[in-house]
Amino acid sequence: MSKKRTMESQIEQLNAKIAAEHAKFKTTVAGYVAEVLAEYGLTLVELALADHQTPDLLKGAAPVTRGARKRPAAPAEPNPKRKRRIVQRGGVPPKYRDRASGATWSGRGRAPAWIAGAQDRTKFLINGGA
Repeated sequence: MSKKRTMESQIEQLNAKIAAEHAKFKTTVAGYVAEVLAEYGLTLVELALADHQTPDLLKGAAPVTRGARKRPAAPAEPNPKRKRRIVQRGGVPPKYRDRASGATWSGRGRAPAWIAGAQDRTKFLINGGA
């Protein structure tokens, strides 16, 4: 028997083992799903509809991967000699609002098109500019 035929035979045997393990796994998962459906009184129709009602929390969730999970790196100790720049987070509250579109502007930076050409910006002030 040639080396090629031997390798092809081994590949076929491995593929058969993979198919058998896959079938066993599917059976196990199907049993588990059936138990959960029975426990919560769900039907397959409700399960199919639940796919369209995924909570927002799960919509952006990262896919689960196989293998060991990596621990997040420990935060580095701050260097006391390094000067830290304090940055305000969250931005500046809006000062102007366009009533037509609902767009807002803080009054900082380049003026948006909806207020740029206005002679009197006081009519766009939110709460009288407070």
